[in-house]
Amino acid sequence: MLKILAVVAVFACSTAIAVGVSDEDSPTISAELILLPLAMVAEKDRVAILGDKAVVMNAVAAKYNRAQSDSASTLRVVQDPVTEEYGTTDGGILVHLHSAGTLEGLAADYGLTVHHVFSGAPMGVLKAESIEAAPAYISTLRDDSRVISAKLDVSFMKMKAM
Repeated sequence: MLKILAVVAVFACSTAIAVGVSDEDSPTISAELILLPLAMVAEKDRVAILGDKAVVMNAVAAKYNRAQSDSASTLRVVQDPVTEEYGTTDGGILVHLHSAGTLEGLAADYGLTVHHVFSGAPMGVLKAESIEAAPAYISTLRDDSRVISAKLDVSFMKMKAM
């Protein structure tokens, strides 16, 4: 009887985790914000600071000739709709699976590439053809029976809001 209760409890927790994350709660890639080297951006033009990068509005970035840092071409600014924190993403999709062996098949089914496989858990990071395309896959992956959860792989840093 205890084994049955334990299995039910694990299933309920997995389902709650998968159902508990909605598209509205997920960080979103901002089309209006860009990263520039902190040293080149005037303080009045900064929306936030993430490490050695300044988050600025695209319209303001034009003033700096959009002299993007190396990371600006590989990273996008995201904002958490709940906490309003800023972070960055390279477009990776963090996927938690029911079975570790299904990551490659899942990626192939959706035309994604496997970027990283975690050794200690049935998880991995998948990549779309572009950073901007990644969010479109998340809802579809969440609906796949092989997937427990799927979300944009985001790094949130201690930021200094301006």
